[in-house]
Amino acid sequence: EIQEREEPQTKEQLAIVGDLMRSISLVQYYPEHSTLEEVARDFNANWTTAVSMLTDDVYLGGENWNNLYVLRRNTKATTEEVRCRLDTVGEFHLGEMVNK
Repeated sequence: EIQEREEPQTKEQLAIVGDLMRSISLVQYYPEHSTLEEVARDFNANWTTAVSMLTDDVYLGGENWNNLYVLRRNTKATTEEVRCRLDTVGEFHLGEMVNK
């Protein structure tokens, strides 16, 4: 999924990527260079089967152990180390595999 976010001087074009072994990554598209760059990711080893962008900074993932998890990007953090990390803010055992 891709969403655009209006900033005072820039317009971010963001997408989330679900990787079966690396969880969720947030990438930004730079049209002037036709490139994608990873700007944040979940450092937990979730075997992701489905992803959805709920808001610009909140993302929903489904994983192969029949769980859903919610990640949040902290864009107001003062350090780059914290801004590049997606934090787990919710987990739910669904009991069924989600793959869409």
